[in-house]
Amino acid sequence: GVNQLGISLAFCLAFVTLGMTGVTNFKEWTTLAITALPLLYYCFATQSRTSIIALIIIFASVLTMGYTRKKARLWITLMGVASVVVFSSLVLFTEGSQIHENIMGTIERFADPGKDDISGGRFELWSHYIEVLGSNMKFFFLGGNLDDFGGIQAHNMFIEMFAGGGLVGVILSIALYVTVFIEIRKAIVSIRESKKHILGFLPFVLVFVTGMASHSLLNTVPTVNFCLGVAMIYFYGECNSDEDNVADNDDSGIESLRKRKRYKN
Repeated sequence: GVNQLGISLAFCLAFVTLGMTGVTNFKEWTTLAITALPLLYYCFATQSRTSIIALIIIFASVLTMGYTRKKARLWITLMGVASVVVFSSLVLFTEGSQIHENIMGTIERFADPGKDDISGGRFELWSHYIEVLGSNMKFFFLGGNLDDFGGIQAHNMFIEMFAGGGLVGVILSIALYVTVFIEIRKAIVSIRESKKHILGFLPFVLVFVTGMASHSLLNTVPTVNFCLGVAMIYFYGECNSDEDNVADNDDSGIESLRKRKRYKN
């Protein structure tokens, strides 16, 4: 569906945007910017409000937290300026085209939601699911099937997990994903001792924020995004830390720098 596609595009854009905060020259920045523009446009083309919320989170996070890194400020500034220029140009100079229609249609869905419900009926669905779960202890503890809840998916990652497996299923799912988190962390830290940077949490956060209007974490795409998000928590800080801080004057510091260079290659 278009909502799932929009979320996936926004998730990809988060990785590209994080890459733009760690470039070292204009050529690298330009390559990533060319990659980012189609992703940015097609997020609007899907007219998915969830993906636009994800975009707002991405740009707000990068423009605020990214500025704490001195080396990234120039590239982040260029990214902000380029985004404003491109977006404004598309709005002003493409009137009558499909591009203009897609962008304005998305904005209109926020400004003038159908039936004055910005959730698109999701709030009512969530209320129904919660009511059924609260009135039937079997569903609350063990979950049920889609027909038990009216045959319509809840479009909420957390409610769908609870509805499908009940409290028991949620506990097992949490245990499973915590185990996966720990295993990914072990695998990455065993390669290099990572220095986490708060901006590296961005893709991981997006999984759960967009999940409020998406489907169960147990589905394939959210699970893959979860694993990639966990990896970025550790890889982002590692790939953008200063090499001079890694090496000491002793042999262990020199060896650490050598391993780092091999890992980068």
